[in-house]
Amino acid sequence: MPTKLIEIRGEYSGRQYYVMPQKDLIRNGWVACKTYNLEPAVILEERSDLLIYNYLTLTQWFPTNSFLSIGLYAKPDEEPQWMDGSSYNYTKVVNDPLNNTTSYYGMFINAPSLPAGSWMAVAENTEGLGHLCQYRYPEEKDEKILSL
Repeated sequence: MPTKLIEIRGEYSGRQYYVMPQKDLIRNGWVACKTYNLEPAVILEERSDLLIYNYLTLTQWFPTNSFLSIGLYAKPDEEPQWMDGSSYNYTKVVNDPLNNTTSYYGMFINAPSLPAGSWMAVAENTEGLGHLCQYRYPEEKDEKILSL
């Protein structure tokens, strides 16, 4: 599976991530990426318009230039965990006028166009940078993970 490295400005300034283009999403299994500096990643590599329209159909819930990953969230010093529940939380954590960057983390919404138990994490950056981290159907097993 093709990968590339990108660099993200703002809160994650200077950190590089392995990324997987959205066209490599596997609908019946897992798509996973590992971060270069062991930082959990929750950002989409490409503009999220196509992913939202094709997979989530939730465009009205997101700010302009939103990007997202599905199913995984972790704080920098914690192991990644799958989200569950039925609520969502939207928290702005970065506002960098110098770089014209505003980022949001911690928005978790049960996606109705995915099977029950599927989750996504959303981050927004006015520059539209980011990458896909993981996608998971809830019934899939760990051994189905495809690592980059």
